[in-house]
Amino acid sequence: MQAMCQSRRLWGSVGICSRLMCLIELAGMFFHVRCISHKKPSHHTMGRKSFAITFLFCLLLALLWRLEINYYYDASVEISVKNPTKKSIRENTSHRRANQTKPWLIIYWSTYFQEQLHISIVWKKGECPVPCEVTSDRSRASDAKGFIVHARDSQMIPPTESVPWILLTQENPVYTPSFALTNAKFMSKFKLLRSYRLDSDFLDSTFWMPTVAPPLHFKDKNGLIMAAFSNCEPVRTEYMRQLMKFVQDCDYFVDAQLIHALHAGSVPVVMSTNKLDEFLPGNLRHSVIKVRDFKSPRNLSDYLKYLNFTETEYNKYLEWKWKGIGNITGTVIGDYWKPKYLIYCQMCVALSEGRIHKDGLQPITCKARSFED
Repeated sequence: MQAMCQSRRLWGSVGICSRLMCLIELAGMFFHVRCISHKKPSHHTMGRKSFAITFLFCLLLALLWRLEINYYYDASVEISVKNPTKKSIRENTSHRRANQTKPWLIIYWSTYFQEQLHISIVWKKGECPVPCEVTSDRSRASDAKGFIVHARDSQMIPPTESVPWILLTQENPVYTPSFALTNAKFMSKFKLLRSYRLDSDFLDSTFWMPTVAPPLHFKDKNGLIMAAFSNCEPVRTEYMRQLMKFVQDCDYFVDAQLIHALHAGSVPVVMSTNKLDEFLPGNLRHSVIKVRDFKSPRNLSDYLKYLNFTETEYNKYLEWKWKGIGNITGTVIGDYWKPKYLIYCQMCVALSEGRIHKDGLQPITCKARSFED
């Protein structure tokens, strides 16, 4: 029996139930030794020594057991995610040991605007429909189920095309290297797209949900239109006017400038994509003035002057500030503002279900704006 108990003291391979059995058997030995000591007085001294040694051994066993339980169930680790927003998250990783399923591993392969990211995120059970892990550790490439590449850093190519490449871009093609978004051969290497476009596999727009707060009262306004200049000298102003001839409107590209204007409680006058309405669901539908709704700058100017003297019409553009954003259910941007799962989890789910573009992505281009537009 003692030999059996000793064999169960191999901590690397023995379970908790086995250790409980070991303690029960030791208790039986204590009782047996005490009985012998009472029946055979001649061996009383030996019985007392055996009991003392066995008792000390049992105490040591119990102490080691307690330490191991603390190790297995109290372990947690702080994981730092260094990115442009400089955020850190804290993840309890004890669930990794309980989860027997190997996670879908996504490696952020490239840099992000020439900066190396340090990412290590593991989803807890119930936070994502599938086991999911994202890391920037390139040494784990052989275990990867997908690679993320930032379009502005796309010279950093993953080591294999046997698993899907995921392209990340939050900027339109005008500000992206020519060999990237507009290049058909390059784009065909990527099987999934994470971008500003509403038709992306994973929407990642800088057009966030605007805040709802009472705007400045109409009578407190002290101007008609604001334009931001650091210096209104004539050369710069003329240059801006000429530059407007070549500015491009990209499908679905709506950046943070519009959201800043909405946050501030102003009425934005927007020259943008003709798909702008898809970004403005619910009560936001009538929150902006679109340049393309007017035949000429003069027509637009006349309308702005009209609003400046007509409080009721002006306030219609700000009704959402009092009523709220309204119903955004069933809209792409609404699902982005209130997602069921975070974007990396969405990637793991798509990879696990094989939802990829087998022939690769199509080039993303912009149509130059003309005065007729």
